[in-house]
Amino acid sequence: MIFLITIQPLTTRAQEKLVQLNQVKVLKRTVLTTTAYCSDGSDRAREGKPRFQGPMVARINSHKGYQYISYYDANGDIVVARNEIGQEKWEKLILPDYKMTSQDRHNKIALGISKADGVIHLSFDHHNSETFNYSKSIAGVASDPKSFEWKSDLFQLQPNLGLTEQFGLITYPDFYETKHSGDLLMYWRTGGATGGEMNLARYESSAGRWNFIGQISSREGSYNSAKGTRGPYHAGFVSDNTGVIHVGWLWREGYDQRDFKNTLGNHGISYAQSSDGGKTWFSENEVLVADVDNSLRMSIDNLGTPPISVPMRLDPSNVGFTSIYDENQEHLLFMVKHLNETMEDTYNYLYVRDKDGNWNKQKTGMKFGGSLALLGNKLLICNTTGIFYSEESEGYETWHKLDFPFNLNSGSIQWDFDRLNIGFLSFAIQYNPKKLGEPTPVEVFELSLL
Repeated sequence: MIFLITIQPLTTRAQEKLVQLNQVKVLKRTVLTTTAYCSDGSDRAREGKPRFQGPMVARINSHKGYQYISYYDANGDIVVARNEIGQEKWEKLILPDYKMTSQDRHNKIALGISKADGVIHLSFDHHNSETFNYSKSIAGVASDPKSFEWKSDLFQLQPNLGLTEQFGLITYPDFYETKHSGDLLMYWRTGGATGGEMNLARYESSAGRWNFIGQISSREGSYNSAKGTRGPYHAGFVSDNTGVIHVGWLWREGYDQRDFKNTLGNHGISYAQSSDGGKTWFSENEVLVADVDNSLRMSIDNLGTPPISVPMRLDPSNVGFTSIYDENQEHLLFMVKHLNETMEDTYNYLYVRDKDGNWNKQKTGMKFGGSLALLGNKLLICNTTGIFYSEESEGYETWHKLDFPFNLNSGSIQWDFDRLNIGFLSFAIQYNPKKLGEPTPVEVFELSLL
């Protein structure tokens, strides 16, 4: 699973002095439900063995003083909950006209907010699915939440995003905020892991509708002098200070293309950027590699040598592959887990692109990844074991840990950094089941760092 973090501008408090992190304080913790759905892996079983089992993950987001969480209930309902930050009460509604259809842990919910019109967007129940499952709230629900009673008729199912295009098999849809506009990008993959393409649509808040941008990548091309197909695993679509969109991704080769048979088949990191909202894309060398109006798509052939060489023998992982943009330093950071050069051990590595397009590699020394965030002069990696931080002045070589003042059982965690600029952060965790397929709790934590 891939994560993207939107960084808010630093407050005067954070700009005037170096941020000092001393401890994690718990402001509030709430058990939102005890019956969140866990997949038993039966739908994708192979030779009688379950696959893709476990928690389906609760998604979390905040805007205008309210927090929103969405998860699957054990009966297949999609629950959307909200809480006025600082208050105890959580309100819940059931998304109308839909129940989950597949026992597959890949079918995670995507939750986004278009800040320009206050619409809450939800996409759900996809893994190579033939239909696009999507629902949206009426305008203003997130921008003026106290004006709306929290009930199911705020949301309406809108199959296929309300579009007429046919997309094929759909996997991994997610929302990404476009800076300065308050609109959203939506990404999804069509096709499979070793034969898939990246697709984009844009939500225009002024019109209240989605527009299909197009398919921006191609599975076709030659790797190791042999033609074959492959699929992309990206690290998120990140907007910089000027509105340029950046994306990095790994290619996953088919089995017949793999030069190291004991790996996932991933290699990269490929990179491209768009300055027109995703219609045209340029490579690191400023070569046009995608133009949706002229059916040009990024491929392993037209991209050339990737700016970051992480060969297949180092087994780069798409799980936890993530990126973040540092507004202050104007740096783009990717984090990916792979083997060291001697192929003896696995660590997370940072690949940093500065504003001049120069790349630097830094081994973090950390075996566990997580979600990236920025607070003042600190880069944070947040996961279920604690909060780790380092500074660019340390070359991201020295990492310090803030332990949680509580014991946290294993599970799938999602972070909310909307208020990190003033020292607060939250996460929602759906715990792992003790027995295959049994429902588990979702718990929400509100923390303070400053």
